[in-house]
Amino acid sequence: MSNVSPYSDRPHPVTGMSTGRLAICLFLGSEVMLFGALVSTYLMLRLGAPGYWPYRVLSIPIGSWNTGLLLSSSFFMFKAVGALKNQSLASYRKYLGWATGLGGIFLGVKAGEWLLTATAHLTPAVNNFYALYYLMTGVFALHLIAAVATNAYFLVTSPALWENRPALLTERAENTGLFWHFLTLVWLVLFALLYLY
Repeated sequence: MSNVSPYSDRPHPVTGMSTGRLAICLFLGSEVMLFGALVSTYLMLRLGAPGYWPYRVLSIPIGSWNTGLLLSSSFFMFKAVGALKNQSLASYRKYLGWATGLGGIFLGVKAGEWLLTATAHLTPAVNNFYALYYLMTGVFALHLIAAVATNAYFLVTSPALWENRPALLTERAENTGLFWHFLTLVWLVLFALLYLY
């Protein structure tokens, strides 16, 4: 007899959520704590050093471009989930491809920005701002890499899953979409703090 709980896309009577939805909610809660700790650290150091916070040289146009890419990708992710709810696998894959591609472009632009910053000798060893900049954007990039990889996986496997278990694919798409939208919100906070504040 197996101790593994079977997957169910029906709401559990206790939580009112399916297994996958409960899991993504718990995961996003832990992510709020992680990014909340990073943002709190930045704000404590920033507000604790009035007049002494180091001057920073980040490209607001590059940061704005990346923000636009991520907001656009979030729109396409929203459209992808909506397409599955409207029973259109082809539209889902098209929109998911756009979201994934824009996320990949974001990562490429961010890598180029890190390279430009590092070649200007603005490394984490320079001051607290650059140490936090690389840490916060690096942790964010790792999460976005995971999200892009997950989307790429669903691009490949969605036809078979749609044929056999469409409700499961729809729920997984919704959960992946929640993570993607969460990352977009986190980036908006990071952009405001690191580039504009």
